[in-house]
Amino acid sequence: MTFPLSKDEMKSISEIKEKLSSQPFFSGPEQQRYKDMISLMEERGVIQRVNTWGRTIYTIVGDMDAFEQWVKAENKKARKLSRREWRIAITAAVIGSAVGLLPTLIRFLLSL
Repeated sequence: MTFPLSKDEMKSISEIKEKLSSQPFFSGPEQQRYKDMISLMEERGVIQRVNTWGRTIYTIVGDMDAFEQWVKAENKKARKLSRREWRIAITAAVIGSAVGLLPTLIRFLLSL
């Protein structure tokens, strides 16, 4: 999963949290919709998948609040990196345009 997460992906965290606190399984369409977030939560050790009697059951084994804080921190880091990349791109564009204007400027100065 790539950061920063969209608003829908952030919303799915709270939806999964609510869903798992009331029942330990998802319907087929829900499981498809939450597939990426579920795999991230499993990877981070927040939820655990158990297959029993042909049904997939999820249990919360970690701290959901800590997971949400971690996601917010990762989003913040990703946005910071994006700002840095924008600064670099704008600086490169300004330098590139200055270099592109050099021949015109030199011709103008020589014509004086």
